Amino acid sequence: MVLDSTSKHRLVGAGIMIVCAAIVLPMVLDGEKPAELDIVINMPEPPALVVPVIQPVQPLAKNESVEPSASEIKLIPKTDSGQLATAQNAAQPTPNPADASESESKKANVSSEPKKTSVKKIEKLKPAVRWTVQIATFKSSENASRLVKKLKDAGYPAYRVTTQSLHKVFVGPEIKRDSAEASRNDIEKEFLLKGIVVKFSPN
Repeated sequence: MVLDSTSKHRLVGAGIMIVCAAIVLPMVLDGEKPAELDIVINMPEPPALVVPVIQPVQPLAKNESVEPSASEIKLIPKTDSGQLATAQNAAQPTPNPADASESESKKANVSSEPKKTSVKKIEKLKPAVRWTVQIATFKSSENASRLVKKLKDAGYPAYRVTTQSLHKVFVGPEIKRDSAEASRNDIEKEFLLKGIVVKFSPN
């Protein structure tokens, strides 16, 4: 019988698989494990626990008492209010009226000092005065917007404020009045608009 090339290749492949199986199967069936698993781990013994010894509560003796006996308390004559006072209360010094008035005056001074400091802090937090240049006033909102755009294109910080249907155009604000006056003079030369320097109001 003559075999074709395909049958020959199949027979050769089957032979190779049989040889590989004969080599690999004994290794699998023997149950050999890799050398990495042959590690001996020595666990240390747990430390010994120290059990604390709690002493029992011992009761007080009969002759020991917390409160002082009646013989230890010395009574003094009745006061104006008709109450008895012990020697300990009688030994305490009576407050001097002059000392009491001094302590009250010190408390008043201490209470008044924080108020002064708070007022000073509020005064320091007041914003500094700033200046701005009022360029023109319009009844038309479009005219005011047109002038603001024209000034901004020229590099001036222009803005508008509307009060009582009037639209005011300003340039600023500046920290120094001299700077605001210089801006007013430059705008007058460039746009032929004569403005006035006023205090800046954030509202």
